[in-house]
Parts: sequence; C-alpha cells; structure tokens
Amino acid sequence: MGDDRRGCPIGAGIARSRGSRRRGLFAGTRVPVVSLVDWLEGGYGIDEYLNSCPSVRREQAIATPEILKEALLTE
Repeated sequence: MGDDRRGCPIGAGIARSRGSRRRGLFAGTRVPVVSLVDWLEGGYGIDEYLNSCPSVRREQAIATPEILKEALLTE
C-alpha cells in the first residue's frame, strides 16, 4: 500500500462510534474500522495491517469481518 495508508480501522470492545459523524473506530484507538476493510480489499493481510496500526489489537482485527458480515445480514 506504500505511503497511501488511510489510518491505522461492532461488537463489545471491538469498535465504537464517535461524534456526530458516527464513524466507527476501533475501541481505544483513533483508527477507523473501514481502514482494515480498505487494506484487505487492497490485498494486504491482517499482519501487515497490525504492523502499520499497532494500536489495533489482533482480536479486534480478527473479529471485524465477522461483525461486519452480521451487521449487513441484519439490515
């Protein structure tokens, strides 16, 4: 992904919403959840993402795709 990194990306302890923008951030960080999706879509793995975004915990990154899938299926 080079230097075009979009920030270092909803369940209990995984993500939270912030302010009026309602942008989901990984809990305890300023990292948007969507940044993980962007990395995965770009062909990068979770390990590369976590190396670039050390404030995101591995369990958060691993749980995110399943949580997003469940959220999409319930709408």
